[in-house]
Amino acid sequence: MPRGSIVTLYFEANEVTGAFRETYVYEYVVKKGDNNLGQIDLGLYGFGLTSPDDDVEIGQDNWPLEFKWTVYGRAGVKPTYRLNLNIPVLFTFVPIEKITEGTSVFINGNEKLTLLGLEFRLNQVQNWTVCVEYPAGDHTIRHYSESRKIKLNPPPTPEE
Repeated sequence: MPRGSIVTLYFEANEVTGAFRETYVYEYVVKKGDNNLGQIDLGLYGFGLTSPDDDVEIGQDNWPLEFKWTVYGRAGVKPTYRLNLNIPVLFTFVPIEKITEGTSVFINGNEKLTLLGLEFRLNQVQNWTVCVEYPAGDHTIRHYSESRKIKLNPPPTPEE
């Protein structure tokens, strides 16, 4: 890879106990000579999803809804968290995303995603994850939690 190239590195640890499901290193610039990133943290540092539970169905009367997780406890790291409400689109998942520095996020039921002129709503969400993101030197690290299945039945929108 030529010097100056910007790359993304991907690590998968689905079957490793005590590790994030996926870890990405974003915006890494290839340098002349040694490109050793050192040790890449794949561990959870106490991080985990707390609610809602896996494989739950949320009814129309449960809004606003709070998603919660524990703090990422690695010393010296102040992460940003990204709640991802994942919707299947073609052969991948696309998230309705909420970003916070706290350990919970409320959604009110009318969140949506517009992609390529198509509108996707919460009733199309199949699972949820949380991403822990923080800068590390001249690049960014994102760790993704396990995935929890969820079925959301949001309240009717005003036009319904």
